[in-house]
Amino acid sequence: QAAIEVVSANASHSRLQYRTKEDHVFSGRSIRTRKDVVSFEVSSSLYADDGAFLYESRGDLQEGMDLIFRTFRRFGLNCHVGRGGSKSKSEAMYFPAPKRSYQDANTLPLEVDGGEVAFTQSFKYLGSLLTFNLDDSAEVDARVKSASAAFAPLRKQLFGSKYVKLAYKTKAYESLVLGLLLYGCEAWSLTLELKRRLQMFHNRCLRIMCRVTLWHMREFHISQAELETRLGLKALDFCLAQRRPRWAGHVYRMSFDRLPRRLLTAWVDHPRPRGRPQFHYGHGLARD
Repeated sequence: QAAIEVVSANASHSRLQYRTKEDHVFSGRSIRTRKDVVSFEVSSSLYADDGAFLYESRGDLQEGMDLIFRTFRRFGLNCHVGRGGSKSKSEAMYFPAPKRSYQDANTLPLEVDGGEVAFTQSFKYLGSLLTFNLDDSAEVDARVKSASAAFAPLRKQLFGSKYVKLAYKTKAYESLVLGLLLYGCEAWSLTLELKRRLQMFHNRCLRIMCRVTLWHMREFHISQAELETRLGLKALDFCLAQRRPRWAGHVYRMSFDRLPRRLLTAWVDHPRPRGRPQFHYGHGLARD
């Protein structure tokens, strides 16, 4: 924390500027709003020994990295960089502006502290995947893969067994599989396509636990809701719509001088391109 405060005090680059208002508007706000508007800066995001530092340009990033590495060394802290062909644990990520291509920018490795810091298109931070296009598709695919890896080893002995009661299968599925599938969903911006991917995996698991195939469902007119009733499970849409507003409520009730609360209703004071904006968290929260 002391090192970060020294970095902030000595930084000469411009910082990311946001505007916010103490209300409950999460999407569809006009950027011309001026009444009771609060401006604030965001320069870093810190958690334990992890940190993310935000810059507007490659020049600012290079200058900021030099300052961070130099300052941290004064405090006896080392930031890892790639040397001699080894990969750097510290990585940079470029987020293109709307309707801009990733390939248009200079994403060659940055030279710092006698080594290199490479650019990446995805980065795992606090268990969740961040991608350059601000899309949750990679994160959803990773969640499905993790949940599938937990479900598959127990398929014969537990989930697909006719000797195990449905109530026991449900308990195991909720604690082992569903927890992995929906980890971090409180911050997702789920389009209908991403929701469909989650639903397909969930439906397949329910059929296996009830020992029902797609043929059985067509032949005997068994609905998905009926399988959920047999198992005593809520619909996946309900689970999602329950978790996200609950977490957003915790953030909304924070004091307005705290950064998460400000970002919840924040926007960037910059002209928007023509067309519908990218589906974001506020849209999903309003839908929930």
